[in-house]
Order: sequence, then C-alpha cells, then structure tokens
Amino acid sequence: MTLIHNAHNNFFHSAFSKLQVAKEFFQQHLPLVIQRQLDFSTLESQSGSYTDKDLKHSASDMLYRINYLKKSGFAYLYILAEHQSSVDNRMPLRLLRYVTSIWNEYLKKNPSEDTFPLVIPLVFYNGPYKYNGPRDIRELIKAPLELIDLFLFKPFQLIDTHDISDETLRERHWAGLMQMSMKHAYEKEALNYIQSFIEILKQVLQAGGTDYGLSALKYILSRAKTVDPGQLLNILETSLAEEDSIMASVVDYLTQKYKDTWLQAGVEKGIEQGIQYGEAQLLLNILMAKFKEVPEVYVQKIYRADDRTLKQWAVNFIRANTLEEVFKEHDAYSNS
Repeated sequence: MTLIHNAHNNFFHSAFSKLQVAKEFFQQHLPLVIQRQLDFSTLESQSGSYTDKDLKHSASDMLYRINYLKKSGFAYLYILAEHQSSVDNRMPLRLLRYVTSIWNEYLKKNPSEDTFPLVIPLVFYNGPYKYNGPRDIRELIKAPLELIDLFLFKPFQLIDTHDISDETLRERHWAGLMQMSMKHAYEKEALNYIQSFIEILKQVLQAGGTDYGLSALKYILSRAKTVDPGQLLNILETSLAEEDSIMASVVDYLTQKYKDTWLQAGVEKGIEQGIQYGEAQLLLNILMAKFKEVPEVYVQKIYRADDRTLKQWAVNFIRANTLEEVFKEHDAYSNS
C-alpha cells in the first residue's frame, strides 16, 4: 500500500509542479465568480506542505500564490489530494487546520503584518467509491444550525471592560468583582476607582466569598498605582474596618510580597505627604491592621513622635514580625 500511496504522491506533485496543469485545473474547477477576480498569468507555486505527518503517505498538497486582477494584493490557492481508500469524515476540520497553518506561516515570515491573504482551498479525491463525507464544517458541530450560523466565522463576541460602567458591574457582584478588578488594572490612579471596587468587594464578602474577595483585593493592590499611597491605605482600613481577617491578610501579603517596592515606597511617601490624614494615625492604622492590638504605651509614643521618628518606624514596619521590632530604634530618633 505504501508503494501505491507513494506513486500517487509522486505523480500528483510531478503533475501539479507544471503551472500549465495547475492553471488549467483551477480554471476548470474554481467558480467563475472567483476566477474573474484572479490574474492567472501571475500564478506561481509555493514551497512547503501542510498535511498531517501521519497522513503523508495518503495525502498530498500544493500551494500557489496568485494576484488579484483588478486590485492590489494576492490570494493563495491550496489543493489537497486525498489518496485514501476511505472517506475522512473529519475533512472539513482538517482543511481548516491546514488553512490556519498557511496563515501562521505567512505571519511568521511577515511579523510586521496583522492581516493575511485569502486562502481558497480545494480537495481532489480519487478514491474507489464516490465521496459521501461531510464537506461543511457545520456538519461536524453538535449544535442548532441557527446558533452555528450566528457565531461561526462571524465577528467574535467581545466583552470590553471600557464599555461597562462600574454601576453595571455592581449589579452582578460575583462576576462584577472580577471584571472590576481587571477593568482598572492599567489605570494610573487607584484612588479614582478604589471606592467602587470596595462596594463590590463588600457584597462578595457578605455573600461568603472571602477567599475570592481576598484574591481580588490582592490582585488589584498588586496593580495599584497612586500618587498618595497613604490615602489609599487609609481608605482600605476605614472601609474594611469590620473585615479584620481581610485587612490582616492584605497587610501581611503586601509586606511579604511587596515590602521592597509598593509598600515601602507607599508608607514612606504616605508619611511624607499624608499630613492631612495624620501621620501618626496612618501608622497606628496599619499597625492595628497587622497586629490587631497596639498597647497604650506604643500609642502614646506614636502621637508624641516627630516626623523623622514616625518615618523610621514605618520603615521598620516593613520587615517587622512583632511590635517590639517596629519600635526598636525609637530611642535614637524619638524626642520623647
């Protein structure tokens, strides 16, 4: 059988390598509406094969390039020759895969291109029995034909977060939380959307979605950019005051994962620029979120400390595991 298949392949390639054969074949079998738009004087064969490796002995293919007749650009004519003794019922899927491979190769050779040429495929069959397999890929899909026609090879359904208002997202809070988080992932100022995010987050938390809510909060904080991190932390602490486990997890997450970037820069900048929110109150808020309780002796030290001391304690907080470690250097800076 291999010898027979090889003979088929060899003869097919030998014949279709002659442009006279290919040209006459296409002019015989292509619909006239297509032929009238093609300039057959420009027909030229292309190198390469796109058939599956496991079918190399039972299928052959050739690719040709041809210019349009009355406009610029070109198309590909693709001929697949089937030498199998039985019909392949998955042929429409195979053919679509080969056409996609042609497009992928074109894009690899032309990386600056975002569009690709039309591929017009033909299947040449010379099996012992009349071809009776599916020719339309829709026949292979188990779905109502009206749905297939509505979606297959039509513009895909797009959900663009730019087109969805925060108010709409709040109406469906479970999916809304995910969409809200990703909608604002690239914004330059987190303060512009953090309140809308918190509103949806609270709905999810109240519905029992603690793990999901924490995941969303960590994600949005990992993406957050702001000119005033101190205010951002203060809003979170105030808005989620009743969610102790959430705030503790968030603070711990930030200190461990972003201690050398976002949090350190944020706390230091918040201490420096956050006077309107109260430097001492800000430090006390983040200590309460992480350690749950701050003894009165430390509260008094915080409110008596100068700006330089508060800043040092904020830096210590980044790596501290205990309250004692936060205040370990206070004697060198405190004016108390």
